[in-house]
Amino acid sequence: MLVPDWIEVHPQTIISDIKHNAPVVVEAPVQLNEWMFESSSGGGFYKVKQNGLKLTCTCPGSWRAFDRRCKHIKEIEKLIK
Repeated sequence: MLVPDWIEVHPQTIISDIKHNAPVVVEAPVQLNEWMFESSSGGGFYKVKQNGLKLTCTCPGSWRAFDRRCKHIKEIEKLIK
């Protein structure tokens, strides 16, 4: 038997008879977009990044929000939908 798939082989099969065909992994292209927002308190800029379907923001509001969606992320969600 050839494991891990438990494939039955000829009884006289030796290791050199076995060829491993590694699966080809095709990765989907990663979409990466960035948006800059000026801080409403004048403390600099915040960056919203999109990686695939996920949005992240560098502002403190995203850390405090229960769902991690600050006002910047919500604005971008409206923009891209």
